[in-house]
This record gives sequence, structure tokens and C-alpha cells, in this order.
Amino acid sequence: MLKENEDIETIRRYIDFIEYMYKTGDEAVQNIVVVTILEYLGDDKDVLANAFNFFSDDIRKKSIEVERFLGRYWRNL
Repeated sequence: MLKENEDIETIRRYIDFIEYMYKTGDEAVQNIVVVTILEYLGDDKDVLANAFNFFSDDIRKKSIEVERFLGRYWRNL
């Protein structure tokens, strides 16, 4: 869905759920969000750019941190 950036309502629900997990989860849950979701979204520049439109500032900062750590942070996001 993020590739085509369609069905905005569903994307928003998924992103809200991911952010809820990160904000309310313990360290293990937060790690799952970072390693399983944020790293995967960064595999595709367009998908990550589209996701940034939905991310809160906290998740956006965490995603940028992940991308920098992996050496693939795209400055034009």
C-alpha cells in the first residue's frame, strides 16, 4: 500500500498501530518495531518517503536513526 500510496485510511490505521506498539511496548516490542518494520520500510526509498508522511516526529526520528545506522539514509526525505 505504501508503494502506491493508496488507501490512505488503512495506511493511517497501520501506522497508528505501529506507533502505539512503539510508544507503549517494552524494550522487546520497541526492538521488534525497529528491526522488523522500520528497517524493512527503508529497503525501498519510495515506500519510506511515503511512510514519512504518516509518521509522528518520534517515529520519524527513530527511522532516520535506523537509516543512518544502516548507512542508507536518504537526505531528501
